Formats: sequence, C-alpha cells, structure tokens
Amino acid sequence: MRNLLVLTLLLSSSFLFSQNKSRDEVLQLITEDVCECIQKKSKKFTKKTTSDRKKAVLGLCLIESYNVRKKLNKKMNNASVDYGQIGEEVGVLLVDVCLDDFMNLFSEEELIDVVEEEFLEEDNENTPPQPTLKKESDLIIKGELIAVKNDAVSYFIVKDSFNKEHIFIVKNQINGSEFLLADNIDKTITVYYTLEYFYDLSENGYTKKKVVTYIELDK
Repeated sequence: MRNLLVLTLLLSSSFLFSQNKSRDEVLQLITEDVCECIQKKSKKFTKKTTSDRKKAVLGLCLIESYNVRKKLNKKMNNASVDYGQIGEEVGVLLVDVCLDDFMNLFSEEELIDVVEEEFLEEDNENTPPQPTLKKESDLIIKGELIAVKNDAVSYFIVKDSFNKEHIFIVKNQINGSEFLLADNIDKTITVYYTLEYFYDLSENGYTKKKVVTYIELDK
C-alpha cells in the first residue's frame, strides 16, 4: 500500500512537471515535430502531388503535433486554439530549424504562388469593406439631423416628426456618410438601419441599438 502511494505521488509530480514548459518551449517542440514530419511526408510526394495537397499535409503535421505538445503547457492545454496564429509562429521558427527542407518541398513556381497568395491576403485585410447597401429588411426613420458626434464611437442624432430623438451608431462604412456634415444640421434625412445588441453599462446588460446602413438627404 505504501509503495502504491509513493508511485502515485511520483506519477502525479511527473505529470505536473511535464506541464511546466513555457509557451515558447512548446512552440519550439512543435516546430521540430513539423520539420520531422516534412522530412517523412516529402518522401511520399511525387511530381503529380499538388501544392494544395502539400499544404494540407503541412497543416495536418501542425495539428497532430499541437494536440500532443499542448499538454506540456497548462494554459495552452485549456485554451481554445487559433491554428492560423500557431502556424505563423511556427513558420517563423521553422526558418531556423529546417528552412531547406521546407524550400525543397515546393517547386519554384509553387513558392511564388504561396508568396503571391500571402500578398493578396494582406491586401484584402487592408482593404476597407464596401459601403453597406439599403435592404428591404432595413427599418426606416425620417427626421431632422440635429447632431453628429465622432467620439470613441461615431454616431448621429435625428429628431422625428413627433420630436423624439433617435441615436444611430455608425458601425461600418455607409453610403450617405457625406451627408453627416455640420452644413446639413436641421435638414431632413432618411435613415435606413438595423437593430443590434450592444452591452450597455447603464443597463448592466445587452440592449438593442440602431445601426445605420444607408442615408438619403431629402431635397
């Protein structure tokens, strides 16, 4: 019984110690695993193996290693995973560990395509979304523009025919934003909007707010 207790304590302490590796140490181990995986898998590739197939295999190498190595760090083991972020970090480390193996995995044309895809993704990320368009499902309010505010969140206030004031949040780029000028204060505009939930500190909970989608200036 005493021997069993000692063995249990040893195993428990060993498990706890195994979870004490830092995130950087775990990422280094994943990188080494991926490099080893590249060396093994690349032997099975032929000239007919597509670039997409190679990238898929690399992704599987990363996922398989992460699912094993994450147990070495308590926080990583308990947190949700962003494989895109992990892949970027491992990619940086991979340069120092097995760059040649990675470069040999793809042909020159395939490497050029990979680089071009990265630039296209960066361009798409930096390109602002297109202005929203009005939809049949949008709600509509017509009234006088009485204020335009550009604080932490941009918004404007419209007073309807019943003298009720409505606050509209500018969440996205919209058609008609050029009408939100001081020169148009007291002029009549038509606002298309949707209702979305936002956390309200004063209400200590989520409340519906008006989010503008489209603006028309009445002439």
